[in-house]
Amino acid sequence: MDIGGIINFLKLSTKFMVLICIISGILLFANQEFLEQLSLFDFKEEFKIYVGITFLFTLGVSIVNVLSSLYKLINIYIVRKKELAEKKIAEEKIEKQRIAEEKQRIAEENELYQRNLEKLDYKELAVIREFILQKLNNIEMSIGDSAVISLEKKGIIERISEQGYRGTITGVIYYFRIHIRAENYFKSYNFENINNIDRPEWIYKINQQKKIINQQNEFLETQNMMNEELAQMVKNYFSIK
Repeated sequence: MDIGGIINFLKLSTKFMVLICIISGILLFANQEFLEQLSLFDFKEEFKIYVGITFLFTLGVSIVNVLSSLYKLINIYIVRKKELAEKKIAEEKIEKQRIAEEKQRIAEENELYQRNLEKLDYKELAVIREFILQKLNNIEMSIGDSAVISLEKKGIIERISEQGYRGTITGVIYYFRIHIRAENYFKSYNFENINNIDRPEWIYKINQQKKIINQQNEFLETQNMMNEELAQMVKNYFSIK
């Protein structure tokens, strides 16, 4: 067999090599009776040395192929495991960085929020003072007031109603409350420092609007009572006749 034939032979698949190894092994190690039944005993005796060489060669090649396949599988497993480990490390690093950035963002937001609380002007503090004066958690405010707008934008107060109402005197009114983040700060704040600051103008407008509404309601109630009395007098008059 020339070199080209040997190379082509080595290129045969592992399965085919194993098959040749098994066949040559049977020829070598099977008893005479069995081989005679297959009419292979004479063939074995004539080519015994070649059969032996073929068995050893294919056995060796099969073992090498199996070990090579195992090596490739093990190598693939190791590489895959390494890739997964590196991916996990990278993901953990990204997650740690994200958490660190999130903590930094929250810290910066809290710092900015605290600075906003400490730098409120007198008009904004006068708005907050209304919660103390009225002893209420939720109060009506005008959304046209610049101090209310500023406090809401800074997240110090928040609307609690989706829809407000419009008064002829007050303009648009919504219910507001102090944001939970600012509650503790104002619990300890000394509002006596702004005793000389007037209450927001919209407070007087809201009170005036409510007074007008109450007067209108009282007038309607009085008118209804007079109408009922008049109707009763008319009824009594006709009943006498």
